Amino acid sequence: MNEFGLPETDAQLLIKYRNIADYFEAASNGLNTPKTVANCMIGQIFSRLDGDGAKENFQVKVTPENLNALVKLLESGKIKMNLLKATLEKMLDTGKAASELISESDMGGIDEDTLRNLCTQAIADNQSAVADYLSGKEKALKAILGAVMKATRGRADAVETEKLLIELIRQ
Repeated sequence: MNEFGLPETDAQLLIKYRNIADYFEAASNGLNTPKTVANCMIGQIFSRLDGDGAKENFQVKVTPENLNALVKLLESGKIKMNLLKATLEKMLDTGKAASELISESDMGGIDEDTLRNLCTQAIADNQSAVADYLSGKEKALKAILGAVMKATRGRADAVETEKLLIELIRQ
């Protein structure tokens, strides 16, 4: 728990089976945030394993080295968490490395002018959600945010995009 900065519940899940513990250690090697590996394993990878037998055998298409490389892209700021999750799903389906699934253009962020234009377009295309948001339904903003995230294929920073949307809607 101390070495990897994990809460006790996460640590217990990861050390219950030897194969999982070994995979976690290999996937976390050299990372600043081993917690991200733990979250990927406990969330996305475990959801694909049926029961204790599958966890004990722990056969997944993603090598620990490939998971490590994917998390390194997040740590370096080349991708955002939503792209990490989407890519991990594809990796689990295909067994391919992140480098085969993420293009250079996916790794670049969105420049401010492009983001502003996409936000303006999403607002124009989702007038009912804008009206709902303005009448106090905070969750309506998520529909507009989703449109922008879809248009950028997850490359936009969700927090920054949400701030920009609020600013544009209130103008």
